[in-house]
Amino acid sequence: MSPYVTDNLQTDNRLVTKHGNQMLAIADYSAAPLAELFTAAGEPTPLPAYFRQMGYITTDGVKQGNDVSSNDTNMVQDLDPVRSDIESITRTIGVTFGEANSWVNALLHGLPVSEWPAKKTDAWDYEFGEVADPPFYRLLFLSQDGTGDQIKYRVEQAYRVKVTNLGERTLNRTDAEGFEFTFGLYKDPATGKTLRRASDGPFYRGLLTEG
Repeated sequence: MSPYVTDNLQTDNRLVTKHGNQMLAIADYSAAPLAELFTAAGEPTPLPAYFRQMGYITTDGVKQGNDVSSNDTNMVQDLDPVRSDIESITRTIGVTFGEANSWVNALLHGLPVSEWPAKKTDAWDYEFGEVADPPFYRLLFLSQDGTGDQIKYRVEQAYRVKVTNLGERTLNRTDAEGFEFTFGLYKDPATGKTLRRASDGPFYRGLLTEG
């Protein structure tokens, strides 16, 4: 048997990443986005005070979807398309929050961050009134994989998002109350950006000294 495949594999199990430690934060769209996602030392840029951490996320984690729509061109001489052109890409972020705090419930009711209580532990009283288009927000996702000199950080910034779908809430005596949100991602006219993703940390900095 030829050993070619096993002798020439280019794999690195250190690059298999999970996102066990994570946070998601939201700010009003009028607030400034982060200019840089990482410091010069390879650490995530400190979270500005106007970003609100939403608390617990259920074990499903955060899901980022990309729905690509394309248009095929066919010719009579060929059953296969002769070309395919992308018409649109719809990007979303889905998450279920596990805390029934005042900020999560303010988001559920479509309030801008400027109208949220000062603390997520504050009492709250919201109403669903007339139909209104939800506001736009800025969204930050941060996660950490590994410890010590093996830490890999991930930072993802969505520049202009709004809630496009709400899941069901279950209230019973066995399941924790969860709040399922889907955010649609849109291009920010001020920056020309939709979503920026980056990884850094001690792990990557250590690779610079290898070899």
